[in-house]
Amino acid sequence: MKSDQSDAFLSTSFELCFARYRNGPWTLSHVCGTWRDVVLSHPQLWSHIVLYFPSPLSARNPLAEVYSPPRHLLLALKAMIRRSEQYPLDIVFELGFDPDEDLGGKAFSVILEVSHRWRTVVLKISLEFQRG
Repeated sequence: MKSDQSDAFLSTSFELCFARYRNGPWTLSHVCGTWRDVVLSHPQLWSHIVLYFPSPLSARNPLAEVYSPPRHLLLALKAMIRRSEQYPLDIVFELGFDPDEDLGGKAFSVILEVSHRWRTVVLKISLEFQRG
C-alpha cells in the first residue's frame, strides 16, 4: 500500500524536474501504475502547457522537417486543461509552421477559451511562418 508521503514526494519531484517539459506529465504517467496515479491526482503537473510547431528551417531542431504535431494534439491539449483543474496555466505556444494549416489556429482558440486562467503565456512566431 502506498503512502500519502510517497505520493507527495513523487508529485513534488515531478513538478520540480519534469512538469515544464513538453511531454512531462504524459511521459511520467506511462512509467508505471503508481506514477500514473500520482500524475493524474496532482493537477498542478498539468498546468504547464507547451505547444510546439517547429519550423522546418530551424537550425535549433535539425529534425524539424520531419516533425509534425500529433493528430491528437487538440484532444491532448483539452485533456491537459481539464486535468489541470483550476490551477493557473503557464503556456508556451511556439509556431514555426503549421502542417495542418489550421491546427495552430485551433489550438490557439482552445487556449483562448481559458484565458482567465493564464498565469503566463509566451508566444513565439517565427519569421518563416509569418512569410508562409
